[in-house]
Amino acid sequence: MPLYNTRYGEGCVIKDEKAKNKPRRVSKIAARVRNTNMVLIVLVLFLILITAAVMITGVTERASKDLAFFYSLEAVDKFNLNMSRDLALVQKVARSKAVTGWFADEANMTKKTAAYNEMADYMGLLKSGELYFVIHDSLNEFSIKTESLDEFLPFNILDPDDPYNDWYFSLISSDNEFAFNIDIDKVTDEWRIWINHKVVSDGGLVGVFCAGLQVDTMLRSMFARYDEDNVKGFV
Repeated sequence: MPLYNTRYGEGCVIKDEKAKNKPRRVSKIAARVRNTNMVLIVLVLFLILITAAVMITGVTERASKDLAFFYSLEAVDKFNLNMSRDLALVQKVARSKAVTGWFADEANMTKKTAAYNEMADYMGLLKSGELYFVIHDSLNEFSIKTESLDEFLPFNILDPDDPYNDWYFSLISSDNEFAFNIDIDKVTDEWRIWINHKVVSDGGLVGVFCAGLQVDTMLRSMFARYDEDNVKGFV
């Protein structure tokens, strides 16, 4: 029997054809909507990840900078504490009557004994434990490394022509009472920060008194509580 033999039947057939085609169109539209939504979700998640990464990086950088700044301030405070403490002790030695009196009268054994005892006492208080001085009139160089007064003798004479000794003449010709300089030991290759202080008696220069702080020892005391595997310092 033909499908289009009546108007009613034709209408029924047309209605049936629409009913068959409608779900397919809806399915295609739904699929497109789902695909579009997935793309939008992925895009939104990607933007969230980028934003989070930027924020975390910024927070990490700020935290690292703040931590580095804190370490820097702490290191400077410890360095100043070490230097200020030893500078105060060096000033006391350089200004003591026993030391200034002997520097002005090097041949006097009584004054030498008094000066030696004075310097030996301070040697135990100084962090460096390394004292050196030059008596200006003779340019004799002394270093306190012995507990025997009999061995307390000059080990050398300061050579004005040696550029290595420019620090001495630079200090005595300046208006400064003291100066700092960094020195590398020619024998041991150890780095030292020297506190060099003028010794004055009756208004005249009679020598220079010095204390050397070993840089390695100072750095160990400054950063001993930090784990070397996790914290590195650059000066």
